Amino acid sequence: MLQLTSTKRPVEVSYPLLAGRAYIVGQKIGDITFPNDETIMRFHAELEVEHPLGNLVDPNLTPTLDVTDIGSNAGIFATEVNIRRKFAVAHSQKVTLSIGDLICFGTTTGENEFRVNYMSLVVVPSSSVDISLDFKNRIAQLGGYFMKKWNARATHLVMDEITLTVKVVAALLAAKPIVTPAYITELLVAYAKADNPERELPNPKNFLPPVAVYKIRDPSKKFNDAVFYPNTARTMLLIGKTFLFGSKQHLKSLKSAITAGGGNAQLLVDATEMNILSGDYIIMGHPKDIEKAEENPTVRILIDVYKSLNKRFVRDEELGWAALSSSIEKFCNPDFRNQNAQTVPNQYRMETIE
Repeated sequence: MLQLTSTKRPVEVSYPLLAGRAYIVGQKIGDITFPNDETIMRFHAELEVEHPLGNLVDPNLTPTLDVTDIGSNAGIFATEVNIRRKFAVAHSQKVTLSIGDLICFGTTTGENEFRVNYMSLVVVPSSSVDISLDFKNRIAQLGGYFMKKWNARATHLVMDEITLTVKVVAALLAAKPIVTPAYITELLVAYAKADNPERELPNPKNFLPPVAVYKIRDPSKKFNDAVFYPNTARTMLLIGKTFLFGSKQHLKSLKSAITAGGGNAQLLVDATEMNILSGDYIIMGHPKDIEKAEENPTVRILIDVYKSLNKRFVRDEELGWAALSSSIEKFCNPDFRNQNAQTVPNQYRMETIE
């Protein structure tokens, strides 16, 4: 979402701007007012954010701000930062500004100077969520993006019910909120209150979807909802660890989650014996992938070295339970062996859906 942020005031002031609606800048009447500044006219300027639906799938297509002089006296001054050009906006002229540009209303002292800033919103849905055109329109109004795959730019995961999927694990490890679609609606409602600078934004924690997966090892123990709240400590959970995969498909399916937690992921065939001996390389044990990878003599040697260190293969779902417990003491630890039970019970396997 675009916002105007003051640059020269003792206390920073910001005005969030929704796409697709006009904002009036005036002295006492309008959406953005300067009641004590006589250089600001009653109807001074009109602002409108451009962010069409076609932009939603590409975060490189950033929103822009159209500024029109609709009756100023002391003028409007804009600075295009990238090309270092400062100019006055002519009467009735519309200019288009980008993120980082500056705009000053009225006074030439710069007291009313603002920078065009951007608050990132990249929504990733679960594949089980029914996404309507209206929902996408709300995201567009918020200047956001809608992407099917989890990536480093993602800010929110939207779903109706939490189950242990790769996207959920990625959101947990990236410390990003998991919310229902209603959160986006309420966020739009809050920002639509242009005349209320003290608006209260919805708390993502209040929009946590119902949790379908609570249990981890002991059926008598359950996680509470707080486990699924963002926890920045998780972003460092896998630092220093490299996860090795037997196939490109397996690597692709989990790489986003691993990198979200600070880890690295690569193909087993690209590792060396020294890597394996370092102790920080973990082989993900998808049986079919390992079996096929072992057809390569070099890979077979690496697996033999790994086994000689008495290390076990790590299963996909352990990433989820490591994220939930915020620990790799047991899960994703190839040196941990439980003599009495499986590390991850079969009934709690990570779902393959996104």
